[in-house]
Amino acid sequence: MAIRKRSTEKEEFWRMVLAEFESSGLSVREFCRREKLGEASLYSWRREIARRDAGSEGVKLPTASLVPVTVVDAVEAIFQPTSHGSAGCSDVEVVTADGLTIRLGNAVTTERLRVVLSMVTQLVQGEVGC
Repeated sequence: MAIRKRSTEKEEFWRMVLAEFESSGLSVREFCRREKLGEASLYSWRREIARRDAGSEGVKLPTASLVPVTVVDAVEAIFQPTSHGSAGCSDVEVVTADGLTIRLGNAVTTERLRVVLSMVTQLVQGEVGC
């Protein structure tokens, strides 16, 4: 039997999805249809995360560290031409010191941004690979 490696990226993604689901007020079916997710996956990850949280009582999880950010004029950031020559439509753009650029759409949630920034921090610190 193969040993499964625990994917922190996957777990963080599903924690974000479940937080969005809880705050959405939608049924599982409606939420999964809107987000293009499988209902069985949502139920499975909800169960799995509850199991992991129950087993981690008393375990202190590391907190994400802060990373430097540059705030730009929102109008300039939204309408600045992209490398493809067309106007961009991102409200949030994350650029690391080594040039990694991540553009998030105008519907990005605070929770999704938190997860992305956490993953970028881990990537920059060499804790995860692309």
